[in-house]
Amino acid sequence: QRIEAWLASYQKELEDMSAEDFENNVQALLSDRTQRMARMAQETNKHWGEINSRRYRFDRTARGVAALKALTKADCVALFRETLAEGAPERRKFSSRILGTSANGVRTEGEGVLANVEDIRAFQATVECWPRQPDVELPDVASP
Repeated sequence: QRIEAWLASYQKELEDMSAEDFENNVQALLSDRTQRMARMAQETNKHWGEINSRRYRFDRTARGVAALKALTKADCVALFRETLAEGAPERRKFSSRILGTSANGVRTEGEGVLANVEDIRAFQATVECWPRQPDVELPDVASP
């Protein structure tokens, strides 16, 4: 209920936001995204993240900046109304409870409970929202 109330209040806030305030928020995000990394290790980790995930989108920051520059308030309001607002046609909800080992009396058992890592991996293999990333063929680089 609290989340629903917050979403309703945020929808009103978003719709009532002035164009200047929206632009200031976009500029703040652009400033944050384009800030230079302070250490080489940060940039290295960023690139290794692309390699480890097998996505190879080394221009992810530039693409994100271009998308932010093209973003309008109308786009945000439309997305909110389509996906987050109460009664939205594309709205989906997910609820999760994480209980520690000391919550013995509160725990629920039965179908739908993922009790260990093997259960989680089996679940991920059966649903479409966790597709395995396809192997990418890398070009051969001729050595000099």
